[in-house]
Amino acid sequence: MSRQEFELRARVNRVRLRIFLGIGLFILIGAPLLTVFLQIRQRAYREILDKEATVAEERGDLVEAERLTVRLLEVRPGNFDAAARYARIQGRKADTSDVMNKARELLKNVLDQVPGRRVERRLVVDLAMKLEDYSDAIFHLMYLVESASDDQLAELEDLIGQCHAKSKKIDSAAAGVQDHAAARVRRGAFDG
Repeated sequence: MSRQEFELRARVNRVRLRIFLGIGLFILIGAPLLTVFLQIRQRAYREILDKEATVAEERGDLVEAERLTVRLLEVRPGNFDAAARYARIQGRKADTSDVMNKARELLKNVLDQVPGRRVERRLVVDLAMKLEDYSDAIFHLMYLVESASDDQLAELEDLIGQCHAKSKKIDSAAAGVQDHAAARVRRGAFDG
C-alpha cells in the first residue's frame, strides 16, 4: 500500500468518524431537544382544545363542545376536567331515558372521583327528577344542601319538597293500582 493510498484511507476514516460523532452528538443532544419541543407543542394543542371546548359549552354549542372534548380525551385520556365536561354535555343533550341513565352514570363516575363538583351533582339531580328517581335526586340534593349558600338553600329545599311530594304520589298511585287489581281479583273480574 502506497503512502497516498494510506493517507486517502486515513482521510476517509476521519470523515466517517466525524459523521458518526455528528450522529452521536445529535442523538445525545438533538433528540431530547426534539422530544421537549414536541411535548411543549402537544401541551399547547391540548390547552387550545380545552379552551375552545369550554367556550363552545358556555355559548351552548354542545355539538362542537362534545367534538372538541372527545378530541381532547383522545389526546389525553386521563384529563379529568375533560371527562367531567363530556359527562355534563351528555347530561344536557340527553333526551331519552336510556341516554339520561347513561349520562347520569357518567356524571356519577365523575362525582365518585371528586364529590364536591356542584355543577355535575346538580345535573344528576335534574336527570334523576326527569327519570322519576326521586330517592337518588334527594340523596344528591342533601349533599348540595350541606355546602349551599343562603341564596341557594331555598331552591334546594324546594326541590327536596317536590321530590318528596312526587315520590308519595307515585307510591300512592302504585298502592291504588294494587288495591284496584286486588278488588278486581276479589270480584272475579280479573282473568289472569
